[in-house]
Amino acid sequence: MSIRFSQHRSNVPSESAKEHYKRNVAIPLLDALSQQLDERFSQDSRVVGFFQLVPVIIIADSQLDRESTREHLRPWTNDMPFPASLPNELLRWQDLWKSKAKDRLPSNLLQTLGVCDADTFPNIHALLIIGCTLPISSAEAERSFSLLRRLKTYTRSTMGEDRMSDLAAIAIHYEVVIPVEDVCQRFVSTNPRRMFAKSLFDEQK
Repeated sequence: MSIRFSQHRSNVPSESAKEHYKRNVAIPLLDALSQQLDERFSQDSRVVGFFQLVPVIIIADSQLDRESTREHLRPWTNDMPFPASLPNELLRWQDLWKSKAKDRLPSNLLQTLGVCDADTFPNIHALLIIGCTLPISSAEAERSFSLLRRLKTYTRSTMGEDRMSDLAAIAIHYEVVIPVEDVCQRFVSTNPRRMFAKSLFDEQK
C-alpha cells in the first residue's frame, strides 16, 4: 500500500500507513482539540463563573473562593438586577446547599436553574439563565448561515423577515416534530374564510 505524503508541509517519519496517519493526523487533531478545551474552560474564561454556581461544585470544592467567583462573574454585572447584593447572595447560596443531601444536589446549570428561587436569589437566577443560554461554540450560528442559500431562493425573493426566520428555525431544529394538523387548525381559527366554514347541507342535518 502506497502512502501519500504531503507536499506543502513536513511529514513526521513513519514506517507504515497506520503510523503515518497517527502521527500526522490523529495526534495533531487531539492536540488542537485539547488546547481549545483548555482555553475554553480555563480560569480566565468567562464561563467558569457560571459553573461555580452549581451546587455539586460548591460542595465538592471546600476551598471555593467567593471573591474569585465574583471576579469571574464581573463581566455580567450589567445583566444582574441587584449587582451590589451579589456577595451576600453568594454566601447565602453556599450555605443553602451545604445543608442538603449530597446525592440530591443539582449537577448542571439547567438543573440548578430549576431549583433557584428568583425572588430569594435574583442575581444568581439571572446568571443561571445566561449560563444556560450561552452558546458553547459557534456551530449554531454557522449552521444558520449555511442554510441561507437553501432558504433564500429565487422563488422566495419577496419573502419577509418573519417568514425567513420561521423557516430557518424549522430547518435548524429539524429534530423537532411539528404537528401539521395543529398548525392547520390554528391557521383556520386565526384566518377565517368562507371556504373553511361548514357546508350548508351539514348544518341542516
